[in-house]
Parts: sequence; C-alpha cells; structure tokens
Amino acid sequence: MTADLAAALITKLTVSNVLDEEDIEALRSLPIHQREFNAREAIVADGQRPH
Repeated sequence: MTADLAAALITKLTVSNVLDEEDIEALRSLPIHQREFNAREAIVADGQRPH
C-alpha cells in the first residue's frame, strides 16, 4: 500500500476507532493496488468474480 493511501485510511479509521500500533502496522502492510478508471467505465462486470 502506498504511504499516502495508508495514511488516509488510518486517519479515517481513527475518527471512529481506537487503533494501536499493531493495527496501524497491519494496515500499512496491506497489499493494495491502486488503479484509475474513466467515468462510466465498468469496474466489475455482471457475473465476474474479483481477483
């Protein structure tokens, strides 16, 4: 996960949750892949399973 995405996620979660250092490190280690999509572009088609 990129540092910017991890920081944004951690900030949002700490608004309504108590996160300890173990939680924060777990969030920072998540394998997140960021992609950009055009407006009205299908992200998942009917019947398609996520990878």
